[in-house]
Amino acid sequence: MRRNNIPSFSFNNVSNILTSTWFGSSDENNHIMDGRWAHTNITKLSDDRYARSYWNNNPDPEITRHSVDICGVATVGPILPSCSAHYQILTSQTLGELQLLTSASVSPSQLQLGGVYGGCTDAYTQFYAKWGDLLNEKITVDMVLSIGFNVSEFGNVWGYEPGQRKDMISKYILNEYDNIYKSLWRSHTCSVSKSPGLLECPKECMLLKHCTCTVPKLSSGEITIDEILPCIFPGSSYRHASSFLPRGMIEDLVAIITGSSMFEGDLVSSSVSDPLFWIMNPTIQRLVTAKRVTSTNNKMGALPFDPLIVSDKDQWLDSQYNFGSNESKFDEEDNRCVGHAADDPALPEDISLPYTDAVERVADVDGDGIISNWEILSALDPMDIDGNDYVFENFEWSHC
Repeated sequence: MRRNNIPSFSFNNVSNILTSTWFGSSDENNHIMDGRWAHTNITKLSDDRYARSYWNNNPDPEITRHSVDICGVATVGPILPSCSAHYQILTSQTLGELQLLTSASVSPSQLQLGGVYGGCTDAYTQFYAKWGDLLNEKITVDMVLSIGFNVSEFGNVWGYEPGQRKDMISKYILNEYDNIYKSLWRSHTCSVSKSPGLLECPKECMLLKHCTCTVPKLSSGEITIDEILPCIFPGSSYRHASSFLPRGMIEDLVAIITGSSMFEGDLVSSSVSDPLFWIMNPTIQRLVTAKRVTSTNNKMGALPFDPLIVSDKDQWLDSQYNFGSNESKFDEEDNRCVGHAADDPALPEDISLPYTDAVERVADVDGDGIISNWEILSALDPMDIDGNDYVFENFEWSHC
């Protein structure tokens, strides 16, 4: 498989976790080829569906990893979370801030280790061949001033060396590939007219090797790319992209995103399937637990939760996908989708994973038989021995 601009990098330079001794290395088919979890199958939910995100058209029956590049392109951005990122979690002041920081600490690792591949690889090879000269060109101070940007503000973000446009595509497109597809799937949250379901993915993806999620209304001419640009360039990112990337380049990027097959490695869109998940998320939980255990704060420099923050649901950050109860995808009747709100069930009703007796007893305080996100957060208070059936041996962070 051809890859563009791949640096001479190996995770073995940082850690030996991706070797046969630990969690396995990957072969040319993006399968785990050795170690304890070699060729582990992904969970199958039904005859035509694997346990993957709706917008991930990966048809592979095995767990997949495609590390280091996104669609064959080496990206600019963090590969593993830094010690400073972990320290920010420890010193967060509100529950909402903590939610954002923990997500930001895990997501880069999941994207870089899980990766994105498929037909998008050849599409970006052609894209960089077409636009290479402009992407490698330097955006000068005069160009920045002529568009009306503050030079220092621009330089602080993109620097003054050639290739700033390439960095924009890396940051805004490649490093956000999974978020872009989530947004297009939930297009009512971002499209100009708030139209739902603009991204359509064939349900039989697991049976086809070239199954592609598309935006049919775009190819039919019912909508223009301007309708979905806020889904691809959210917030202030479009200001930079539209100012420094020519319209033709943006159109080509949209064509790749909405017309080329994209397979997400399982750590991206079905993370619990990959054994790597079970060292990444507990690491974050150990940080959060340290914040909630008062006796550790002086040693780690952590600021403890204000008790009111942990007991006040108004502090909960629902995230942009705060839609409704007990649905896993968009519901046109109430514009809602479950999972993120404080009162949403921590597990959907159709998933029969059991809670421990202790958690059920402590968490279901209202006795309705449904344990919400808020209830399980409260029940897993490390200072309450009735809810937890495990403890962390220590809160040392010696590598930092």
